[in-house]
Amino acid sequence: MKGFIRIALRNLARHKRRAVLTGLGMVFGGFFLVFGRACADGLRTQMFNNMIALDTGHLSIIAAGEGEQGGSDFDRAIRSPGKRWLAEPEKIVETVSGLAGVSVVSRRIGSTCLFFAGPKMYEGILTGIEPDKEADLLLEAARPVAGRSLQAGDFYGIYISEAQAERFGAVVGDSITVSAQTAGGGMNTLDFLVVGIYAKNMPWHDNRAYIHLGSAQELMLAGNSVTQIKVLLEKAGAAGAFAAVLQETFKGWALTVEDWRTAGGFYAGSVMANTITFNLINLVLLIVIAAGVINTMLTAVFERFREIGMMTAMGAKRRQIRLLFLAEAVILSLCFGGLGVFLGSLTSLWLGKAGIPAFIDAARYAFGAERMYPLLTWGNVLVSFLVLVLATLVSSYYPARMASRLQPAGALRRK
Repeated sequence: MKGFIRIALRNLARHKRRAVLTGLGMVFGGFFLVFGRACADGLRTQMFNNMIALDTGHLSIIAAGEGEQGGSDFDRAIRSPGKRWLAEPEKIVETVSGLAGVSVVSRRIGSTCLFFAGPKMYEGILTGIEPDKEADLLLEAARPVAGRSLQAGDFYGIYISEAQAERFGAVVGDSITVSAQTAGGGMNTLDFLVVGIYAKNMPWHDNRAYIHLGSAQELMLAGNSVTQIKVLLEKAGAAGAFAAVLQETFKGWALTVEDWRTAGGFYAGSVMANTITFNLINLVLLIVIAAGVINTMLTAVFERFREIGMMTAMGAKRRQIRLLFLAEAVILSLCFGGLGVFLGSLTSLWLGKAGIPAFIDAARYAFGAERMYPLLTWGNVLVSFLVLVLATLVSSYYPARMASRLQPAGALRRK
């Protein structure tokens, strides 16, 4: 085997230009396999965390039939009618909070409302939350660009989006009037003071404003009723099992327990679509790398017809010829592919701390924030490296087989 490696290294040194060009392709391939996967994982994690923090939680408990309203998943994602109220929310919260594996249980009210700022009027979604339980999540997923996030003492405070502030021409300290449908079917109005403005997020979230749960109940004359109970778990992967257990626990309570995949609707679909898109990009990248390796190795075979014929005439077996070409491909992938994976890992680690800024609104909406942070895992680094080596090995097999099947007499006559 050492002899094969020495000969393979000698052959690569004799054809430096071809080896370097092929190696550069592997460097770029290894780099983008690692960096692309880190970006995909970072974006998926960021979108998932935003969805969990701003909307669904790991579990969402709503009144039976509520999930059927709104038609499509997209419509459900951008509209929260809030017309169905949960009965006895305190008992539900007490029951769920006592379960092992549950970290936070919070009550919410969601409703489509009319916002008035001077002569301007705009329709949007109003979400009443418990700031003492959701303040940290809200601060992380809806970062304030002016003022501060909603706090427990802001009973008549309102936390609006940057997009809403632009439509209203509103700043921190301004008054906004909110008109909403009450639990009894009438209309009621309250004035709120803008305590903060959060950064532009996903477009279907930019029409949402947050107020204290108590003021939302007062606005909608709802008493202690809520429209949603949001549950955060210690392990997100247990959401499906928890949903089934809670649905059985609350059998006969006229409520529905949904995990984040079901409750997220369009959000969850976006997370999965992101994963599929990046996997397709990686597949195309592997095909390009394989095509480059095949082209290079075939060129090597054509250029070395006489050399291959001489080796065969001197007694080299087909298996040995085939192993020689495969050894050259493996050396290239280990050296240049390894360099690409290393550079991709360094770049991912650096940008994982610094972040990739969203220069345009489209990128900001895709990231769900001002920056996207790649997430590097060493498991993905290892998998990317092994996939690159395997792809190189597979794509070089045909040229190696072709070289091993050359007849000595015919090969020696070729120039």
